[in-house]
Amino acid sequence: MHTPVLTKETMELLSPKEGETIFEGTGGEGGLSLLIVERLGPKGKLIVTDLDENNLNIVRYKLSQYGDTSVCKVANFRDIKRTLGDLEIKGVDGILLDLGLASSQIEESGRGFTFNKNEPLIMTFSSSPDELTVTARDVVNNWKEESLAEIFRGFGGERKADKIARLIMQARKSKIIETTGELIEIVKQVYPNKPGRLHPATRVFQALRMAVNDEVGAIRQILRDGWSLLNPEARFVVISFHEIEDREIKTFFKNMAGKKLGNLVTKKPVLPSRAEVRINPRSRSAKLRAIVKI
Repeated sequence: MHTPVLTKETMELLSPKEGETIFEGTGGEGGLSLLIVERLGPKGKLIVTDLDENNLNIVRYKLSQYGDTSVCKVANFRDIKRTLGDLEIKGVDGILLDLGLASSQIEESGRGFTFNKNEPLIMTFSSSPDELTVTARDVVNNWKEESLAEIFRGFGGERKADKIARLIMQARKSKIIETTGELIEIVKQVYPNKPGRLHPATRVFQALRMAVNDEVGAIRQILRDGWSLLNPEARFVVISFHEIEDREIKTFFKNMAGKKLGNLVTKKPVLPSRAEVRINPRSRSAKLRAIVKI
C-alpha cells in the first residue's frame, strides 16, 4: 500500500475548494486524489494523469463513486497543455505534483526499480512501453562511457561514477546487460563490502531512472506550461524527493515571485515531521513547496 507523504500539509497548501478545477499530475494510488475530489464537490473537476496505467486504474476505481467529477488519463504530466486542451479546459485553480514513486512501482511493477528482485532493466514510469521507449537496458548497453559517468555523477551523486561506467563498458563487451541483478553485480565490484543502510547501487539506479524518464526535462516543462494554465490566485504545489528536482522547483518559483507574478507560500520547503519519518521512512527526503499565482 502506497502512503502519500506530507498529506495534511499538502492539502492545506493546495486548498481545493468547491467547484474548482484541479490538475494532479501524478496520481500514484489515489490517496491525495480522494481527498481533493471530496472537497471539490459535484461542480468541481479533478484531472489526474499518470504514465502507469496499473496505478491509474486503482485511482479510477477509487474515484468512480464521485461520478464524472474526475477524469483519469494515461499521460505524462509534462503534456499538461495537450491533456487540458483535449478536455477543452482553458485554466485550472491548482496543480499538484507528487514526484515520488508509488510503492507498487518499486515492489511490484517488474520494471527494475527495486534491488530486491532480479528484474529486466526497464525503469520506465509507463507500464506499457513500446519499441520507441528508451529503457535502462538501452542506456546501459548503448550509451557512451562518458555519458554514463555523467548521469551517474549528475543525477545520482555517485562518487565512483567513472569507474562504474568503465566496468559497464567492459561487461557489455562480453554480453548484453539485461537485468538489475547483472547491473548490481557490476556496481558491487566497486563497493565489495559497502556498509550502511544505502544499497551500493542506489545512486546508479536513481540516475538511470531519472535519465530514462527525462525527469528533469519533464519538471521544467510542466513548470513552464503549467504556470501559463493557472488561473489568477491558483496554487502550484510540488512534493519532490531529490535535490535536483527541488532546485528546479525552488528556482522557478523564486523567479515567478521575483517578477511579481506569484507569491511564495513556502519560502523554505516544508519537511516531514520526525513522527512521519518513523512511520514512513520513505518520506525522509520529501520537500514540499508552493506558490500562488497573482
